[in-house]
Amino acid sequence: IAMDIHGGKAIMQGPKNYLASIYKSIPILITVEGANILTRSLMIFGQGALRCHPYLYEELKCFTDQDENSIADFDRLLSKHVRYHFKTLVKAKWAAWTKSRFSAVPQSAGQLRKHYQNVNYISALFACLSNLVIITSGGGFKKKEIISGYFSDALAMMYATAALLKQHHSNSESEVSLDLTDIACTECMQRAELSLHKICLNLPKPFFWGSRAILFPLGKRMRGNDAKAYCRVARQLYDFDDLSELLTQDIYRENFAHLNQAVVLSKEVAELRKKLREYPKPIDQDQDSWLSELKQQGVLDSAECEKLKSWQKAVDEVLEVDSFESI
Repeated sequence: IAMDIHGGKAIMQGPKNYLASIYKSIPILITVEGANILTRSLMIFGQGALRCHPYLYEELKCFTDQDENSIADFDRLLSKHVRYHFKTLVKAKWAAWTKSRFSAVPQSAGQLRKHYQNVNYISALFACLSNLVIITSGGGFKKKEIISGYFSDALAMMYATAALLKQHHSNSESEVSLDLTDIACTECMQRAELSLHKICLNLPKPFFWGSRAILFPLGKRMRGNDAKAYCRVARQLYDFDDLSELLTQDIYRENFAHLNQAVVLSKEVAELRKKLREYPKPIDQDQDSWLSELKQQGVLDSAECEKLKSWQKAVDEVLEVDSFESI
């Protein structure tokens, strides 16, 4: 999105282009840091389910153990596994009907209380569907990479929501970031529920009808953000310096300072620019001569002219694209 907004400035490489190096690093992050299709489709759920399930790995170990008590251990684990499955099933059914609105949340949740409960709701569905997929797929669940990918997507969105809520809490429940956190959590939870719904649609028919009746009796429950919410946050990003400071606190500032200066000056000359709408600049006249003419007419004073010139210079510096003489 940043590349789209910056246009040609983000394409022409040079000292004024502060996005190109970030853009070039994306393929490295994808292939080296593990955020590739292999991780999503195989490792996160395909391998993670075996290690993270409370009983599955221990049950499999019983088959290879030579201990004479292995059969008794397996029976004990299987009994716990069955109880765990029905427990998650009941919990998921309750969550599906109530959307976890009666689940416990931290006392500091405040206006973001529903998002803590949404995480509980998605977690209950996730645990139940995990068991159902393992039951229906058996030892071949690792090969169902599309299903594993959906689980990975849902898990990633739950982690993202938890991180957003933790960040908001770490900022002392700041009102500045409340709306931004709200729309981000809503977006994440909607995507997580959609991924789980896709898993439900891909279950074998008997399980599909049963899981749909239990987990999605009222259909998908998560609503997305409306356009007004995005517009409200966009306005806050422009109006509130504290929110911009919060989002850019760990960003290298040299290039960002020019952009920030242009924004500050734009706010200062906003009323002047409205005033000048009655005096449109001729197409064949440059900015300085036009302002000088308005000054002579008494429309602007010297301080206002200088402020407008400083604003225009700052905007030009931000928009300026790197260009070099031919070698």
